[in-house]
Amino acid sequence: MERTEDGYRGSIAGAQGVRKLDPIVVEGDRFVFEFKRRMGRRIVNLRYVGVISGDTVAGLVRTRWGWWPFTGERKE
Repeated sequence: MERTEDGYRGSIAGAQGVRKLDPIVVEGDRFVFEFKRRMGRRIVNLRYVGVISGDTVAGLVRTRWGWWPFTGERKE
């Protein structure tokens, strides 16, 4: 994640590659972002809610099957 003139943006990497995130809502050290991902024949809405601490992030992602923990770190 990075701060821009228009707010925050970033990217997330996983098995399906890198996906740009825009917008990301940031309040203090907390953030929220959403995006859609294809899982088989379905499109799934994902909502990430977490906390930024230095070069790491941690939180929960909401899927249609419930909430799941996630972690991440800054890649340079």
